[in-house]
This record gives sequence, structure tokens and C-alpha cells, in this order.
Amino acid sequence: MTSGWRGHLKEVAALISLIVVGLAVGGYIFANQNVTAPSWMPVLGKTFFDMEARFTSASGVMPGQGQTVTISGINVGKVTGVRLDRGQAVVGFRLEEKYRDVYPDATVLLRPKTPLKDMTVELNPGTKAAGDPLPEGAVLDVSATQPDVNFDEFLATIDTETQAALQMLLGDAAQALGKDGGKALARAFRRFEPLSRNGKTASELLIDREKKIKRLVTNIGRITEELGGENAQLTEFVESSTAALGRFAAQNDNVAETIALLPDTLDSTNEALAKAGDLSVTLDEGLTALEPATSNLASSLEAVEPFSKKTTPVLRDQIRPFARDAQPTVRKLVPVSQKTAEAIPDLRRFTDVLNSFFNLMAYDPPGDGPNGQSYLFYLPWAGHNTNSAFSSQDGVSPLPRSMVSLECGALELLQDVLPRRNPYVDTISQLLNLPSFRDPAGCKGSQVTK
Repeated sequence: MTSGWRGHLKEVAALISLIVVGLAVGGYIFANQNVTAPSWMPVLGKTFFDMEARFTSASGVMPGQGQTVTISGINVGKVTGVRLDRGQAVVGFRLEEKYRDVYPDATVLLRPKTPLKDMTVELNPGTKAAGDPLPEGAVLDVSATQPDVNFDEFLATIDTETQAALQMLLGDAAQALGKDGGKALARAFRRFEPLSRNGKTASELLIDREKKIKRLVTNIGRITEELGGENAQLTEFVESSTAALGRFAAQNDNVAETIALLPDTLDSTNEALAKAGDLSVTLDEGLTALEPATSNLASSLEAVEPFSKKTTPVLRDQIRPFARDAQPTVRKLVPVSQKTAEAIPDLRRFTDVLNSFFNLMAYDPPGDGPNGQSYLFYLPWAGHNTNSAFSSQDGVSPLPRSMVSLECGALELLQDVLPRRNPYVDTISQLLNLPSFRDPAGCKGSQVTK
């Protein structure tokens, strides 16, 4: 048996090849028929959402041929059946579970995918503003659907002149696309590819610009509305701004001078900041050194607390009433203190001179003897001599001791000549008790001493 099988290897290989090719073709056909496993099948099974739509005509719709349902060009389901109800075609279709949200304002269009009328159902699921999603099994009315339009129906709506123009257009297009015309048109379309790509970018930018313009217009409208309600305040603001700007303009020279002084100011600021940096270093060291004292501050405050409690009554009951009673007197002393403050510089200079004088009088130089004593040491002797000099007095006042020395010629003049002319001089000469000029013992030589 084995030898018989080996004798037919070519036939077996051909049979296996036919089986493989058949399976591949069948799989391709099966896949393009958009066949899906039922929901009860594990792993491969899917859950669907069924609904229907009414059309005036469902020409070309054939269930089981893989005709799809699309939303914005994306396959979301397939056509499951078509039936006639009251003169209208009812097309049933099945959607994948994740696309089941179809709203009351949804629309359905029948459109051919190929010239052979391979139909596609284009679904617009609508918006949430129309209400809650439709339940499973819902039927869209004929008002929400549009059937496919055949080309002969389209031509039937065109008049004779338009049909003739269309024929001329098609003929000219055939001549243009004949031979190399199609290739030239293809090359022209390829040249449009960068334009279309850049046009897409420009369109996206224009869409974004439109959104921003809408927002800008909305915000400007709000601002205008608010400003319209505050007309008086706006007028006052404009007037105030005009006055403020006028003042700024009047200070133009001052501003220029300020700007001219700014470099020097910046230099001074830099110098001050440098010194502040040195100060911060010093403060860091100082605060570090103060840390032990601050750590003991709490215990010091606790120790001072009893003293504060004892002094509180004194401050409250004695010093505070005294301060209140002294306020009128202090107010009266304010002018005196101001004048005293004005006189203090001169008084300070006087006290400085007086202090230097007393320092000089009290200075005791080193050593013994007369030169080793201060001036204050001799002050009692000066007082004794002063008392001795003024020990005589009369009924008017003390008389200092004195010595009068006169020449003999002046004595003769006082005694003989002047008394006869001025009685006051005679009285003074008598009070002095001068010796007589004629007394030989009174005037000796050229002077007389009394």
C-alpha cells in the first residue's frame, strides 16, 4: 500500500494544492462578504445593534452580498435585509455595539460604491441635542432617508440643450484623455498633491483662527456691553488719563534728568548692595554669637516675671496717674524746651570752656615745691590776701589798701593851684591826707609816697 501511494505523489501534491487554493479563495470571499460570527460563539462572537430605515426605493440593495453601513467612511455594520411595507422599501442593518448611539435626528443615504450598483448605506448618527439614543429595532422614517439616484433619472431631469452641452463636454474630455492625455492629467493631479497637503494645513489653521476670532468677538462684545453700561465712568477715566499723560509730558525734562542720574544711582546701589553683603556676613557671625544668649532668654524672662508682676501695680496706680496729671505741665514746657534746645549749642560751648578752665585750675603737676601745686592750692591764699586788702571800710563800702605815689610838682599843683579852681579836687586831696608840700619831711627828692 505504501508503494502504491508513493507512485501517485504528483496527483496527491496537485490535490493538496487545489485544497489550499480553494481554502484561500473561500477565505477571501468569506472575508469580503463581511460575515461575522454570532454572539453566542466564544472569542469570535460579537454583539450587534439592529435597526431599520424606510426608503422610497432600495434599488441595488441585496442582503448577504457584504454591503456595508458606514459612518464618515468607516465600516460600522452591514445590511441584513430588505422588505416591502406599504409601498416603501424597509432596509434592515446591523451596527457594531460601540456604534449603537443613534439619535432621533439621524439620516441614512443609499450610495453606490461601484458602477455595478454595489450599494453602501451611509449613516449620520445625529447629535445628543435631539434627545436620547434610539432603542434597538427602531425604524427611521422616509423623511430621514434618501435613496440612490440612477444616472438615467439624472439625465431625465436635464433639458435638450443641457444634454447637448453635456455630450460635447464628454466628447472633448474623451479627446483630452485620449492617448497620453490621461497620463498628463495624472501628472497634473500629482502636482496638486503638495498643494492639497499645504491646503489641509492652511484649512486647519483657518479653522483654529475662526475659533479664536469667535472667542475674540465674544469677548469684545462683553467688554463693549460692560463699557456701554459705564459711560460716565469711562468718560471720567479718559479725562483722568488725559490729565495724567499731560502731567507726564510736563515732567519730560525731569524724567530725562532722572535717567541721566540713573547710572550714578546704580553705581551707588551696587556699592550699597556690596556693603549689605558684608553686613549679612557680619550679622551671620553676630547672630551665631548671640545664639547662646537667646537660648537662655526664656529662663531670663521667667526670672523677670515676678519683678514684672510686682512693678505692674506701681506703673498702673502711681506712674500712669502721675503721667496723666503731668501732661498739662508738659504741654506748657514744650515752648521752653524748644527755646532751650535752640540755646543748648551755645550753652554746650560755654560749659566746655568752663570745664576746660576748671580742669586747668585743678591740674596738679607732678613734683613738690611751689611749681608742684595746682592753682586751687593758692586760691585760699588769694582769698586771705583779698580779705586783708579790703579790711578797711567806711560808711559807703570797703576800702582797698593802696599806695599813692606823686611827684613833688604834682603835689604842689594839687595843694596850691587846683583847689582854688576846683573845689572837688581840694576835697579829694584832703581825703587822701597827703603830706604838705611845704613840710620838709613830706617831700623828699622828686616823689612823695603816701
